[in-house]
Amino acid sequence: PEGASSFLASSTELEETQRTLMEDTAAVVVEDMGGVVGDPLIMGLNGQFFKFEGRDSAWYANLASESLQWNMRFKRFDGLPAHEDMFVTALGISVFDTNNNPLHEITIQVRDEAAFFPGCGSGSICLGDGSLEILVDGTAPITQPGDFYGLSQTGDLRIIAFNTFASCSRKWHDFQEPEEHNGRDGARSLKPEKRPIDFLLEERKAERMVNAEACALWLEERELKDDLFLQAGGWTSIIIESPIVSFHIEYRQSHGHQTGVPSHSIDAWMSSFGPVFKRDEWQGILGETRYKKFYEDIGEQITGDRTELLRGLFDSDYEVDGPYGLDFAARQAPRPRWLRLPAMLRQGAVTEGGLRNVAEELNLV
Repeated sequence: PEGASSFLASSTELEETQRTLMEDTAAVVVEDMGGVVGDPLIMGLNGQFFKFEGRDSAWYANLASESLQWNMRFKRFDGLPAHEDMFVTALGISVFDTNNNPLHEITIQVRDEAAFFPGCGSGSICLGDGSLEILVDGTAPITQPGDFYGLSQTGDLRIIAFNTFASCSRKWHDFQEPEEHNGRDGARSLKPEKRPIDFLLEERKAERMVNAEACALWLEERELKDDLFLQAGGWTSIIIESPIVSFHIEYRQSHGHQTGVPSHSIDAWMSSFGPVFKRDEWQGILGETRYKKFYEDIGEQITGDRTELLRGLFDSDYEVDGPYGLDFAARQAPRPRWLRLPAMLRQGAVTEGGLRNVAEELNLV
């Protein structure tokens, strides 16, 4: 279509970019991460990096607080190697006011998990080549790129969605804790005057893209032509801005040329948040990584031992009943320490200090 980019990537190039992206993700642990990527790998808020298995089509509480509930749905793509075949295909985000009343309910999801690059119809541009949709507060689905500001009566929500050139897909994220400041209830203010392209230009400077050099050329052309929302493509970037928290979300789909199995994947992380959310107690899979934990006997930080990092022993302890579900077992109370022993033995994660804690809990010492 008119205004479309001259920088087009073939399906083979997209597959290669996806493979490189996931190899980089699996090989590097980056400090101050806070998101979910790939298969699904949990990148904690203090350098933690661990696998969360889950089960097909189930919803899980990734982060839960008085201000925010962030859930995710898993999908297994049969034919991929075992333990590498599960991906996130939907997100449910609920935002609450200071009285715990819901302000917004946002779902970002693959429209049909069995379809890949389905297309948009003659002459139209859509998100993820027809694979992706955004639902906000019960309104009609958003399926086309755009800058959606003032989606609520209070104008406190902005969603920017556009199809992404493969080289501009994000590797990491820019989690940052805010400083306390004065203002109405400590809320951050949105800045509608900030152009959508500015979000990408800032990230280019930080060199967080898969291929910063190629991405820079693409972004320069987008800024010159002012046509960011006219780009067709099968990968999509979404930015959600609110006074409580901001998200950066990357959707990718694969034909499966490398693996023989096509797949969808949604990666998401918090890019920033306001003081109201900062004061909350955080629970859920990602929420439990907010503070560092250490092995008692050797004093080292626990970064990859899921049995030690999470309160819930089983993945099912974090299951919720849908995109906006609030209740899950690990939110109520942690399981007794001794129940962790079989899983710790299977994973070879038993330390002297851990055994001592179990023995004390069972009154054996």
